[in-house]
Order: sequence, then C-alpha cells, then structure tokens
Amino acid sequence: MMKTEVYNTKLHTIPVGTSYTLVICLVLFLLSLPFLKIFMMNVNDRIYAFNLAIGIVFLFLMASFITIISTQLILLNQGRMQVRANLDSLSASSKIRWSPN
Repeated sequence: MMKTEVYNTKLHTIPVGTSYTLVICLVLFLLSLPFLKIFMMNVNDRIYAFNLAIGIVFLFLMASFITIISTQLILLNQGRMQVRANLDSLSASSKIRWSPN
C-alpha cells in the first residue's frame, strides 16, 4: 500500500513528455497563425510587404523552434538512458559485492 501523500503526489504530477508535447503544439499553432491568414483572405484583401516579412520571420522562428525542441528532446532521452545505464551498472556491482562467495 502507498501512503496517501505519495499517491496524491504521483497522481498530480504531469510527465515531462506530456508537457513538452503540449507546449510544442501550442507554440507551433501560434507560429502558424500568419500562414493561416493567407488561406483565410478573400479577393478584397491585399498582401503588403510587411505581411511577407512577417511570414518569413515566422517561418524562420518555426524552424528554429523545431530545432531547439528536437535538441531538447534528444538531450532529455540521452540523459534518461545515461541514468538508466548508471543504475544498471550500480545494481550489477552491488549484486557482485553483496553476493555470498
């Protein structure tokens, strides 16, 4: 049986992967809004040079954001694998030391 405090702590904890996914979707949606404007325009709307400049800036920001998030996820997974490998090696060495000879 788990203590109530431990259960409540684990129950109300959001995993890192889930929070990364939500933040990535939100930022990509916000960065895609200037491109959605193009599809929602009608015949009477004009495209100005400022609109094109903003579109190019947002395109650069989107590519930069995807690169940064990809790097963060790779580093996060690498850290988890390193911790798992270290725990496995510690577990193996403790079994060797504490095993009866």
